[in-house]
This record gives sequence, C-alpha cells and structure tokens, in this order.
Amino acid sequence: MHKKLHRNINVIYGLAFFQSFMVIVPVIVPFFIEKGLSLADIFYLQAVFATVIVVFEAPSGYFADVFGRKNALVIGSVIHGVVYFYLNFADELTSLIIFEISVGIAASLLSGADLTLLYDTQKTLQDEAEIEHSKAISQLGFFRSSSEGLGALLGGALALWSFEVMVMVQSAAAWMCLILALLIIEPPYKKSK
Repeated sequence: MHKKLHRNINVIYGLAFFQSFMVIVPVIVPFFIEKGLSLADIFYLQAVFATVIVVFEAPSGYFADVFGRKNALVIGSVIHGVVYFYLNFADELTSLIIFEISVGIAASLLSGADLTLLYDTQKTLQDEAEIEHSKAISQLGFFRSSSEGLGALLGGALALWSFEVMVMVQSAAAWMCLILALLIIEPPYKKSK
C-alpha cells in the first residue's frame, strides 16, 4: 500500500490536470450560438449550471465522506464523460439544460475530492515522515492552472477548425478523469456517519 500511496500523488496531479482541461470554456458562447441559442438562453443555461453547483456542492462532499472519495471521483468522472459525449447530440435548449444540470452534478462530485485525497495521502505518508504536504498542494494548483491555460489555447484553435472536434477532445479529457480515478488507492480516513 505504501508504494501505491506514493503513486496516488502523481495520479491525483493527472486527475486535476484533466478536470481543469476545459477546451470548451473559452468558446462556449459561440458554441451555443451555433446551436441556435440566443444570448438570453446562454445566460439562462449558465444560471442553471451555477445553481446546480451551489445546490450540490455540500451534498457531494457529504457523499464523498460517506461513500468514499474515490467513489465520488469515479461517479463524477462517468457523468462528466457521458455528458460531454451527449453534448455532440444536444441541439435545443431542453437538451442543453439537461447537459448543464448533469455537468454541474459531475463538477460538484469532482470538486474538492482530489484535494482531499491528496491531503489524506499526504497525511498517511507524513505519518511515515516521507513527504512535504505544502509542496504537493502547490503543485496541484500548478497542474490545474497549466491545464486551464493549455485548454484555453487548444479550445480556441479547435473552435476555428470544428466545434465537433473540440467537443470530442473535451469528452476525451473527461474520460481520462475516469481512467485516473480508477487508479486511485483511497488512503485511510475517518468516514462521516
């Protein structure tokens, strides 16, 4: 388990990278306009997404505490992958509302679970006096920021070529989260009751 927990750190960095690799975000407005939405529809969709995040953030943290952080990451990653694949076929406001609700639930399940897993992994390894906690958390932030920057650049370039290809790349990044989430070994922690 000791060696696998060390591997966890790099897996969590990869997971954070692909969670933050959002090629669609910089071009979401033109993407939705191409789908036939008005600016009012787009603002409505973003309000739906934000509301879902607010409503599900605390329950998803509780879910992760009770059922396991890895389980929250796996379920969130599956939803994330499925809904970005679904986005290729969502062409009207109703199907895009379903997309925004689903991606909001996935984002809530994914948010914070990687940081908590990193913290728990670090704590377990630190008990064995082998790792520096603050360095790993700052590196997690570096991977997220680097991913956001690369995703924005790639998203802009892909949007010039094809929105469909851009969505496929986004879906592939979401599925990478699942692959990495399955590789995580959950360190021991106190579960909520």
